[in-house]
Amino acid sequence: MNRDRISTTIKHIDRETWELAKAFLQSEHGTHYANLGEFISYCIRYTLANDFNVRDFKSLNSGSKSNFHNNISEKKKEMIVNMCKEFAEEFPEDKYTISTIRNIIVRALAESGQLAPSKQTIYNYINFFIANRALIRDTRSGNYIVRPKRFKEILERLVDDSSLSQ
Repeated sequence: MNRDRISTTIKHIDRETWELAKAFLQSEHGTHYANLGEFISYCIRYTLANDFNVRDFKSLNSGSKSNFHNNISEKKKEMIVNMCKEFAEEFPEDKYTISTIRNIIVRALAESGQLAPSKQTIYNYINFFIANRALIRDTRSGNYIVRPKRFKEILERLVDDSSLSQ
């Protein structure tokens, strides 16, 4: 077995994107199973390098911070801003249950006009905040650590970007 390869599970993929990727692999290779790992690796590497300017661990922070919001729609930015404000202003750094985190996200989405978000939408926002290190999952308790300073950093980057684009 090759030690440079891992096995992983990917959840919550956009159905249309997945179907398109499967169709492409089937047209190129006759099956989507044989080359799926190489294809996913290539896509991840390409996206990191071209969309986020991340080519290695040294460029990780500078690249991801400078291009962190390129693919976020204005409506989604507005919702993230609402969530960041609430987390940063009303929640001290502490552990909170997943129910509390979900309720905050649902409330922020409702204020932005999305009254009944799907579970997938809620988890997409949770994963966004985890990826930006504003939420950290405590593996022992299953709770999430809220980091208000990180929420403020996200908020500043989004607000700075909005003022630059106007």
